[in-house]
Amino acid sequence: MGESTPKGRPPSPYRPPTISRSPALAYVGVGSNIRPEENVTKALGLLVDTPGITLTGISTFFRTAPLSDPANSSGNAGASFEGQDPDFLNGVLEIRTLLTAPELLDRFARIEESLGRKRPANRYAPRTMDLDLLLYGLGEHPGTSPEWQEVAPEGILAHSDIQRRGFVALPLFELAPDLVLPPYNIPLRALALSFETPGGKGEPALSRGLRSRFLRS
Repeated sequence: MGESTPKGRPPSPYRPPTISRSPALAYVGVGSNIRPEENVTKALGLLVDTPGITLTGISTFFRTAPLSDPANSSGNAGASFEGQDPDFLNGVLEIRTLLTAPELLDRFARIEESLGRKRPANRYAPRTMDLDLLLYGLGEHPGTSPEWQEVAPEGILAHSDIQRRGFVALPLFELAPDLVLPPYNIPLRALALSFETPGGKGEPALSRGLRSRFLRS
């Protein structure tokens, strides 16, 4: 999610773009398993302080076991085994934004780096913060779906974790129960029903605290 700053060179200051467009609707996956309560709170604070981003929804957060590295089955050295690392705190945010999808991804990368995110070769290693752009849509109107835009190269319109991870699909469903996923027009309701649970323990008190602190009444 964005390139690392070259060694020895401090990151350039964030300069919000000059904006002259209508707000877009976006959904953002949030995850941390290093001081997760602290880092999730800090990440939300940095998001709401970003010009051009308005936080409009916060799902219930869940504690879920870290994913295991498929390389474990082949006995590769240095693999991360499920259960050895601390649990993740995962949730989904709804935002309205004047930033483009690439601008959002750049901002997410800067927030991750400011919270100490490292990018080791082992992609299953613990992390202070992971911000994923799940969906990004323009032209939202009552009763109609937005015009979904790419959230990744090669024309990807919806982050693959929505269909693969209960801890993404179910919190997203909590925020957008009538959403239809592009590009195959899959009702999110049907997808959510295919997951028995998010795969972890809900944290309703923590989630209420985040909503009280960061959502405008």
